[in-house]
Amino acid sequence: MIRIASILSALTLTFGSALSFLQSQNELLRLKLELPRAVAEIDLLAEEIAELGYLARQLESPSRLLALAELPEFSHLCSPDPARICVAIQVDPVSHDPTPAAASTSATIASTWPSLSIARP
Repeated sequence: MIRIASILSALTLTFGSALSFLQSQNELLRLKLELPRAVAEIDLLAEEIAELGYLARQLESPSRLLALAELPEFSHLCSPDPARICVAIQVDPVSHDPTPAAASTSATIASTWPSLSIARP
């Protein structure tokens, strides 16, 4: 009776190990099959990012922006007079090195510049 119990437990252990091995092999095969689809999707996304970057560079190109500035719907916008732009100088307290604050995005426009109000829908 003890011999039958030990044989059954050995068979159960062997069967469980084989089942676990097959399950891990199935999971590996599933991942191997999904990998080409994921790579193709990544390639498509990279291509779309490149296209959007190109489109953004086209939309922000100086020649296009200058052409847009000449259109009648943008005639109310104007460039500030360079003589009226004041740049705040920010001194580094450690090295006492004066650097233009425009580099740290704190440039200001003189108060003599007329304010522009743009109506938003």
